[in-house]
Amino acid sequence: MALITADEFPAVRAAINVELDEVGLPDNIIALPIYLGAADNEVKRRDSLWTTRTTAELRRLKNAVIYLTAARIVIALPRPNAEAFGQRYSYKIDQLSAAQLSSSLEAFADSEINAVLTPGSDETLEQPITFSLGQVCRPNYQYRRWGRW
Repeated sequence: MALITADEFPAVRAAINVELDEVGLPDNIIALPIYLGAADNEVKRRDSLWTTRTTAELRRLKNAVIYLTAARIVIALPRPNAEAFGQRYSYKIDQLSAAQLSSSLEAFADSEINAVLTPGSDETLEQPITFSLGQVCRPNYQYRRWGRW
């Protein structure tokens, strides 16, 4: 049983590039064993108790599979950074290299897996610092400009 299904494939595409659609990266490519299968096996290998995880922990593991799948796919994707339309219109996009993007995605996956494997490592909500000794006072002047006294 895979941790993610075809419903999460848009998230894999978005992890690579938010403009990437199903035409640019079809579902059958994402589902290949060298991409999704390898990422799924990696997460299951690192967390042998994945079947006993709670809903929140399972969501983190699914995120890790999404990131690892995207990290494996991004190396193989063509990444054009310039295009010209006729003689009048052209553009160039500065992009991260595939290796940089892949290592960033792997780091995201590592943080998701580590959050599950080390209990209490989540960001805990702390009570904001408040100032309780302040005194509210009204300024001692008159509003002559608007006709108030």
